[in-house]
Amino acid sequence: MRLLLLGGVSLVVAVAWVLVPRADADVIAPYVVVFEDGVDAKAKVAELEKAHAFRADHTYVSSITGFAAKLARRQRDAIARDPAVVSVHEDKALRLAPPTRSTRGATLATGVRRIGGGTKGATGVAVAVLDTGVDLSHPDLTALVGTNCVGGASRRLSAVSDGHGHGTHVAGTIGGKGGIGVAPGTTVYAVKVLDDAGRGSTSQLICGIDWVTANASRLGIRVASLSLGMPGEPDSDCGRSSRDALHKALCASIANGVVYVVAAGNAATDIAHDVPAGYPEVLAVAAMSDSDGAPGGKGPPVTCARSERDDSFATFSNYAADGSHIVAAPGVCIRSAWPGGGYRTISGTSMAAPHVSATVALCIASGRCRGSPAAILRQIRADAAAHGDSFTGDEHAPIARRHYGDLVWAGTY
Repeated sequence: MRLLLLGGVSLVVAVAWVLVPRADADVIAPYVVVFEDGVDAKAKVAELEKAHAFRADHTYVSSITGFAAKLARRQRDAIARDPAVVSVHEDKALRLAPPTRSTRGATLATGVRRIGGGTKGATGVAVAVLDTGVDLSHPDLTALVGTNCVGGASRRLSAVSDGHGHGTHVAGTIGGKGGIGVAPGTTVYAVKVLDDAGRGSTSQLICGIDWVTANASRLGIRVASLSLGMPGEPDSDCGRSSRDALHKALCASIANGVVYVVAAGNAATDIAHDVPAGYPEVLAVAAMSDSDGAPGGKGPPVTCARSERDDSFATFSNYAADGSHIVAAPGVCIRSAWPGGGYRTISGTSMAAPHVSATVALCIASGRCRGSPAAILRQIRADAAAHGDSFTGDEHAPIARRHYGDLVWAGTY
């Protein structure tokens, strides 16, 4: 979709940036509106709703100040002229980092063993799973209601059930019992930002980030796990130069003490063209393949993905050009929880990311990871490099211009 940058950016008067497609005056489209810092978002949204006859789907108060709503062009333009409004953005589509393969096979979870996990939970540390929801009744999970960001203003905030399966699988890899979880028994909060078809939007993801930011301290949420993304060109200043509302929201949440772990994506390309994995403040996760739970490259053929081989980078995994904020984890043939009390084996960076989310939670719980999220990310990457449990394509022998990172090691914590 072709985007136009509208608004008098060269004028002396303050006019909000409006990043939107061309549209007729009466066409209704979804937008994210960002206010000036310090604006009382709830009061301002109520004022704008009354003045322009719309109803906001989301109101943001903790990560950014603003709202999301479906607006006609005339409403959008009028709101953009309000002195409290900094920018108005098209609400872009968000996608899962979709699993590359899926099977109902009952193969044991070798990925947990490969990174030294599965022996203890992250006591006192909770992980927010921003995904398709979670099956709260699954017997292997310690999962609690976070919030529901899917649907309009009348949605039920506690409706976090998972009609897709992806979020439950992710939660199982983080804290599942019975051998499927890196940190078994760890509390996960279900933050539903994608619908049961795996579809979402920028406004829904910001809604989830806003909830995490507001509740992190009270609920002990130190880590947020995101196995999703969309095309984008990350900036290096938390969205200030590009007016990126999602980047701004993430940076505010990180400043509040939350570590964001993000799947790199499954297009075998550079994360520099994908967000939020490309944002330098997050920990991006590439996928590697393991078939026996041990190093050395001597494992049997990978049964659910014949093109992959033991102890090598996953052929589908995205990578980073500079390797500054990426690590690797098992992401091929990962067995984990599935809605209805079942299990499923799936491949993708979506499956690698929760291995790292659990590892970060364990590191924080152990006291080894301290300080700011940036300091914690440096510690995780340093410990991964120091452990030296290598695979083909890691930082010990990187492929030219393709950094998959070092393999994380939960056994340290």
